[in-house]
Order: sequence, then C-alpha cells, then structure tokens
Amino acid sequence: MPSGEIHWAFLLYIGMVTIGLFSHNNLFGLGIQLVTGSPFTHSAIGFEDNGKWYWLHAVGSGVQICDRGYQSGLVAEFQVLPDVTNAVELAKKKIGEPYAKLTILGFLIMILAKKFGIGIDNPFYEKSAVVCSEFIVETDMVPEFNGLDPADISPATLFQICSNGPSFKRIL
Repeated sequence: MPSGEIHWAFLLYIGMVTIGLFSHNNLFGLGIQLVTGSPFTHSAIGFEDNGKWYWLHAVGSGVQICDRGYQSGLVAEFQVLPDVTNAVELAKKKIGEPYAKLTILGFLIMILAKKFGIGIDNPFYEKSAVVCSEFIVETDMVPEFNGLDPADISPATLFQICSNGPSFKRIL
C-alpha cells in the first residue's frame, strides 16, 4: 500500500452500510462529467454480509451485487448512521432489475435544458428500470431521501445530500 493511502478495510466494520461515489474516466463517465460539471459518475450501496464486503448497484447490465474488491474510481464514501439493514435487504430484492439507459439520456437532456433556463421532466424516464443514484434514493433508507423524486437525482446530487445530511458521516 503506497504511503499515505488508507485501505478501505480499515474504515469499515461489521453491519456498517455505506454509500460510495465513483469517478470513471471512460467515455460514458466523461460525458456525465461534462454535462453535470461534477466528478461523480456512479454511486453504490456498500454493505457487509457474513464478513465479506459488497457493492449493490445499478450498472449497464442491471441491478447487481459485486465484490467490494472492485474499488476502481471510488472517490467519496459515506457511512449511513441509522440502522438501514431492512432497506438494504429490500434493495437486494431488485437484483436483476434492468438498467435505464434511456433514462440516462433523458437526464442529460434535462441538465442541458436547465443550463438554458428550461425546466423539463425527463423525456425518456423508464419506471421499469433504474440508474445508480435513482436506485439508492428509491430505498428511502434515510429521512433525507423522503419526498425526493428519484428520477431527478444524479451522483453529484447524492453527494450533496450525503455531505449535508445528519444521517451520514463521510469516511473517505
């Protein structure tokens, strides 16, 4: 481990739930960064199960769980302070739900329209599929998520909610 680098395993403990925010420099990620003006391109729920750590997230192949060893691009992480075990268990029931590729396109159109002072709803919103930050907010795991329209939440907005909400503690 390079000098000054903190290994993620030292930040976590059994039963902890986190929200991770990622920055990816692939073509898709760069497009999101360009339109949103934010370094954040992806978000995921971190959780522990039987001593192993995982990410639960919506990606191109749908909602899935992957090993926590996948840390590529993790730039911020927040501990969820209330006990949200039940919300995570309910979120796991969405494994296999499709990823909303058209919703992403519509979200980018909404952001561009806002830059020109035009307020529009997502023209391509797919209720039967989700994107990463929408998936997390739909859990309603904390009071900060209550009343939000999950379709309007980007990873950058999720970062702001976690940074300012009393239900979160930044650990990375």
